[in-house]
Amino acid sequence: MGRDTEPGTVYEFVVKGGLDDRFAFHFEGMRLERRDGTTALIGRLVDQPQVAGVMAQIQELGLELISVRQLEKGDQAAGPASPRIG
Repeated sequence: MGRDTEPGTVYEFVVKGGLDDRFAFHFEGMRLERRDGTTALIGRLVDQPQVAGVMAQIQELGLELISVRQLEKGDQAAGPASPRIG
């Protein structure tokens, strides 16, 4: 099954600071990309409760959320849909 036919939408959550890999288990199924003092969490989410779950996890960890956006099909590829986040 190709990426364009997978369920869900790819989201990018940008948080302040360069998160290291030990944070990855908090965001199962998402890719972490460190960029100039921020970290982007990128992954395919299947519904709004998953989006809310990622945002809740960011808040619970005390991270500063800078931005959230849906990525277009031409933007960066993401990992598989995650059955559980947060």
